[in-house]
Amino acid sequence: MNRKFRFLLILLFTVSHVIQLDAKSRDIRWFDYKSALRRKINIDTKELRAEISPGKWELLGKVNVDPLALKDLPLGFVNSHFHMPNDSLIYFTIFGTGQVYEFKPTNTTLRRIDQTYYRGYNFGSIPFIRKGKLYSAGGYGFWHYSNVLTTYNFNKSEWEVVIPRNVGPEVINEYGFNGYSNNEDVFYSGASTNENLFSDLKRYRIKQFFKYDFKNQQWTELGSINEELLAETSREIYWNGTYFLQWASNKLYIIDPLANEIFVYKNNERFFVSNKEYFSKGDTIYNYWSDDNGGLEYFSVKEYLKNAEYVGPFYSRETPLLHYLLIFCIICSAAGSFWMYKRKIGNTRAGYFDSLEEKLLLALMKKHTKGGLSSQQVNDSLLLHTKSFDNQRRVRINVINKINQKMTHHYKIMDAILRLASAEDKRQSIYKLSPEAYQRLKEYFK
Repeated sequence: MNRKFRFLLILLFTVSHVIQLDAKSRDIRWFDYKSALRRKINIDTKELRAEISPGKWELLGKVNVDPLALKDLPLGFVNSHFHMPNDSLIYFTIFGTGQVYEFKPTNTTLRRIDQTYYRGYNFGSIPFIRKGKLYSAGGYGFWHYSNVLTTYNFNKSEWEVVIPRNVGPEVINEYGFNGYSNNEDVFYSGASTNENLFSDLKRYRIKQFFKYDFKNQQWTELGSINEELLAETSREIYWNGTYFLQWASNKLYIIDPLANEIFVYKNNERFFVSNKEYFSKGDTIYNYWSDDNGGLEYFSVKEYLKNAEYVGPFYSRETPLLHYLLIFCIICSAAGSFWMYKRKIGNTRAGYFDSLEEKLLLALMKKHTKGGLSSQQVNDSLLLHTKSFDNQRRVRINVINKINQKMTHHYKIMDAILRLASAEDKRQSIYKLSPEAYQRLKEYFK
């Protein structure tokens, strides 16, 4: 065999093996309540690591785990975590699988405790803990969204359905205002995303807001959610046990479902973007947006409320008659019909990326065959010229990471925006769309 050819085969085998190992690298992640920092267990290496400061990780050692307990884990997964009193035990549930793991920090032992057979029904569900029991609400699976409420039976090692006495929300998933209130012992749900099962698979948001009372096992429809919140393209919503927080590019909505109030905190110096890795400790919300670069923001909800403006009620129990008349006039008028048609087209095409993200994507598409955009050109597209250098870098990284996450989640395209070294100056970066992302975005912006 030719020596060069043999060397090439060995090189290809080595590279493919490294890529395969990297692709299968996966972590079980959680937050340490004492330090408000993250911890993770790498399933491939069985290594336990702790974050000693934002973005800096320390190896604590190996976990004790039966390899057979991990064989059913998918190549990529997302987990939720629940701390028992005094952190004596931590439970992990794996989205889409029904799998439940128990971790003992005292002896670093991880074991699977469920006997789940049926799986794939609860991607993007809402996990929570109530009175020491694990629950999961809704999710996506088998080509449709669900509104099923389930609880884990520790004695049977299986999930069981919680059967309510009446009808509740149409669907429940991660895109809406969903969360369990320990103080009220109720589960709130509203504004989750649903899609029709016709050829266009058009998505829409559930306008009604509900609460499920565990004491009487009944759903109550509280009213229709404020249209200002539904009009926001952002789907970044977090529940800290008291307030719903809905992020936008330059403002933050703070929503109290019990008092039925919405406040908005506006500060153009802050850019509210997240990778959905939130953690709350008391009144403080922690927002982690980078694993290795120290990306961490945190703030006090009460402090923000002091400088927030009242917007209006979160939900309305009755729709005014004038609103019905306005809808009727719009439907009956030719101009209104045309506007609705244009809006339908816009919502079909857009709605998944916000305006700032779309602006950057269009700029990247325009420069796709011309070498891509420099860091400065990305900053110009995002209108960051008035911000400091550090803020420009932070916002740029956040927006690109968020777009890449959406492309992975919605279109199954990894690394849609590539970061390359400049041929002219290796210290500079060039941002370019991958070929798959470029083709998919051409269809998106039709």
